[in-house]
Amino acid sequence: MGSELWTGSSERFRLSSVTACGRTTVAAIGEVDLDSSPQLSAALDVAVSDGADRVDVDFSRVTFCDCAGLNALLAARCRCWGAGVVFGVFGPVSPVVLRLFRVTEVIETLPVR
Repeated sequence: MGSELWTGSSERFRLSSVTACGRTTVAAIGEVDLDSSPQLSAALDVAVSDGADRVDVDFSRVTFCDCAGLNALLAARCRCWGAGVVFGVFGPVSPVVLRLFRVTEVIETLPVR
């Protein structure tokens, strides 16, 4: 049985979290930036502290991501690794997001699918 929680919403950013069978998927929609990245970090912290075996971040509907958003992902990866939780990012399709991931070589650091 799964549950869904909307953890943040604004005109430029929305965030949801769904948990089922030990797996939490945090879906970000819109712009992940200095203003919204703390919400993303908080949702990922909750996923880890709630005992998820796996945490996935759905970036398929993210249109923009800056270094603050990137730092939120990298910090979550470290928290998951330390807690023995599998972590992954999937679906980045925005050319802006993909460029950021490529230029910073985060594609080689984060498990991006």
